[in-house]
Amino acid sequence: IAQLIHTQLLASRDGKHPLFVHWMTLNSHLPVEEEGAPAYSCPSGYAVDVCDQLGYIHLALESIAKIAADPTIPPTTFVVVGDHAPPYIEGEKRNLYDQANVPYLLLQPKSAHEAAGDSGHLEISRQKSALLHP
Repeated sequence: IAQLIHTQLLASRDGKHPLFVHWMTLNSHLPVEEEGAPAYSCPSGYAVDVCDQLGYIHLALESIAKIAADPTIPPTTFVVVGDHAPPYIEGEKRNLYDQANVPYLLLQPKSAHEAAGDSGHLEISRQKSALLHP
C-alpha cells in the first residue's frame, strides 16, 4: 500500500489536482497475524501479541517516513492518527495504552523560505503532535 501511495503522490506532481489519500492500516488492528509479523525489538516483558502489533505499526510508520523523505513528491501534508487504543481485555496489556486520548502527528512541508536553507536532509521542523480527546 505504501508503494501505491508513493506512486500516486509522484503522479500528482503537476499540481493541477490536489490529492487526498486515506490509508487505514487494518493489519495492525486486533487480532494481528502472528505468522509473518514484522520483526520488532519489543521491550522486555511485553506479550507476543503486543509486540506483533507494534511491529505492524512500526512498519507503517517507517513507510510513511520513507515517502515523506522523498524530495521528488509534491509538497504533502501527512496526518497520522490513531483511532482508538487497542481493545485488549487483559489489564496488563490494556494499561500500556491511554484509554481516553488518541494521539496524532502532523507533518507539514517546509515553506519555500525554509526549504531554501535546507541541507538536503529530512527535518521535521514544523512537526506537531497532540492528543485528540473524545
